[in-house]
Amino acid sequence: MGLEIEAKVKVAGLDAISERLEGLGGLGAEHRGDVTHLDTYYAGGIKRGCGLRLRRWIDAAGEKAILTYKGTRQKGRFKKRTEIEVEIADYSAMAELLEALGYRQELIIEKRRRFWRFRGCAICLDQLPLLGSFVEVEGPAEDIIGQVLAAIGLGGLEHINKGYAGLMKSKLREIGSQDTQVLFDSEG
Repeated sequence: MGLEIEAKVKVAGLDAISERLEGLGGLGAEHRGDVTHLDTYYAGGIKRGCGLRLRRWIDAAGEKAILTYKGTRQKGRFKKRTEIEVEIADYSAMAELLEALGYRQELIIEKRRRFWRFRGCAICLDQLPLLGSFVEVEGPAEDIIGQVLAAIGLGGLEHINKGYAGLMKSKLREIGSQDTQVLFDSEG
């Protein structure tokens, strides 16, 4: 069982952040690849404040599936919670199993993500339909995450404590949409 500590900030675009990270290459910043995530969020049978997600991970090497449980948030400067992830051999079978156990698909979100590593932190440059661009920094401790945010020019921005599912549900309510799948090619 791991502890996820992360900061998420909304940004106008990702190009300037990519350029800053490239400029930090001599100090150890490393681009690790680009992926597309199709994240299915489930409801039912989960404690309030916890989450269950089945992710389809698509990159240049192929495709894999990951089931993730996220526990309730703990107090702290950044979002902090228990996270348990398991790689799954068969995405479709796991989706069927979850439904058979009483979980129901609540929302499917496509996300384009560019991965970087710097100072022991994972830096994710994320693009989501309807929501726009975000940067997530996940690391071993809040002070290191704060240092990385400052190094890439995001130290002064407000942190978002909601996950992408919560942000998307709010956005869908705001625009009066009943959609449960939000993909790039379905953006209006």
